[in-house]
Amino acid sequence: MQLLNYIHRTLDYALALVKLVQNREVGWQTLNRKTGKYEREQQPILKKLKLLLLFNPLTEWIDQTYLLRLWIHEKTVIAGQKKATTLSSNQIQAFIDFYHIDMEEFEPPDPSAYATFDDFFVRHHAPQSRPIYEEDNMAKAVVVADSRVVVYPSVSQTKALWIKGKNFTIENLILDPKRAVSGDYYQVDPICLSSQVDILTRNARCCMGIETREFGMVLFVAIGATNVGTVEIHAPFRKAGTEVNKGNEIGIFQFGGSSIIVAFEKDRIKFDEDLLSVSQRRVMIAVEVGMSLGTALPS
Repeated sequence: MQLLNYIHRTLDYALALVKLVQNREVGWQTLNRKTGKYEREQQPILKKLKLLLLFNPLTEWIDQTYLLRLWIHEKTVIAGQKKATTLSSNQIQAFIDFYHIDMEEFEPPDPSAYATFDDFFVRHHAPQSRPIYEEDNMAKAVVVADSRVVVYPSVSQTKALWIKGKNFTIENLILDPKRAVSGDYYQVDPICLSSQVDILTRNARCCMGIETREFGMVLFVAIGATNVGTVEIHAPFRKAGTEVNKGNEIGIFQFGGSSIIVAFEKDRIKFDEDLLSVSQRRVMIAVEVGMSLGTALPS
C-alpha cells in the first residue's frame, strides 16, 4: 500500500509538471496579491532553458572572459532596434494572448492603434485602472510599478535570500547619483539574481534620490536588462529640486520589464506584513502600481 501511495504521488507530481510546461508556467513561484492564488510566471520554454544554461557555476566561470556580457549587450541593442520598427506591430496581439493582458485597463485599448511593439509596451493605464492607495496620506508608501516584488528590511537579508551577487552594495548600485550608469544588460530573472554574477551592479541603470518628510531619503533605481535597453526618466524628474507627488509617473522602460529597487533609510518604513512574510519564503508577490507597500515609522 505504501508503494502504491508513493507511485500515485509521483505520477501526480509528474502530471502537474507536464501541465505547467504545456502552459509555459515555468517562471519563479509567485503569489497573486489580488486573487490570493499561487502561480508561476509564464515564460517561453526556450528562454527558460537559456537562463539555466547561462547562469550556472560553469558559465559564471567562463564569463570571466567578458564574452557573455558582450553577446548579451549586442543582442539587447539589436532587439531594441527591431521593436521600434513598424514590422514589430505584428507581434503585439500574440504578446497580449500569451500573457492574457486585459487591454481595457490601458489606453488606447485597441492593439492596432500602436504603430510599433515599443509603442505598445509603454502604453498608459486607463484612468482609475490603478487607484493609488490612500493617495492623500503621505505616510503610506505604494508600489511603484505593475510587477512582482520582494521586500526585505535590510540589505543583508536581501543578499542572504534573494540577490547572490558577491559585490552587491548600495554604494556599488549608485556609483554616481547625479547621472545614469552605463553597463551590461543581463536578465533579471530570479535564476540570474541567485547566481554569483553581479547583475544589479553591472547592468545599466538610472538612480534618483527623493527627499521626503515621512520616509527620509528614498533611493529609486531603475535597472535595464536583456531586451530592455533603455530606461527613460521623464525630463522634469532629471532636475534637482523637482517636486515628486505620490502616484507620479517618473519614467518608463522601453521594450520589456526590468527591475526597480526602492531603498529606504534604516527604520523608516514598516513593510506590509503580507509582503514581508511571503518574501521570507523566497516567493514573489504579483502587485499593481498604486497598491500599498508599507507605512512610515517615526524618525
